[in-house]
Amino acid sequence: MALRDDGAAPQSDGMCVLSIDLGASGPKVGLISAEGRVLDWTFEPIPLFLQPGGGAEQRPADW
Repeated sequence: MALRDDGAAPQSDGMCVLSIDLGASGPKVGLISAEGRVLDWTFEPIPLFLQPGGGAEQRPADW
């Protein structure tokens, strides 16, 4: 996962919060300034395999 396609680092004048969400659809990461501005974010989808009968599975190696 790369936060930026252009290779440049996000800019902020102060402290930041790194938010990480490991949801079922895949990890989401955001970098938020102390003022609440979203400096950058990314998402990496993880395949979900639906099973007959309503089950759902993912491959552990994908994580």
